[in-house]
Amino acid sequence: MRPRQIAAGTGTADEIYLMVAEKLDAAEEARTIFMRGGDSGEVITTEKSWPAMSSVSAGKSVGPA
Repeated sequence: MRPRQIAAGTGTADEIYLMVAEKLDAAEEARTIFMRGGDSGEVITTEKSWPAMSSVSAGKSVGPA
């Protein structure tokens, strides 16, 4: 949903910041899993919990002040 809003020009700066921050956090988490010797299956299993976390953070005020 967010990429569509951004592409349409209706996304807010806070929304864009949140999306980028979530993607960077997810990449860092995946990197950590791989460095520990995990595999892509573990990344996918872990990733399934990320939407639940992001929906909780969606109500928070984020982004540069």
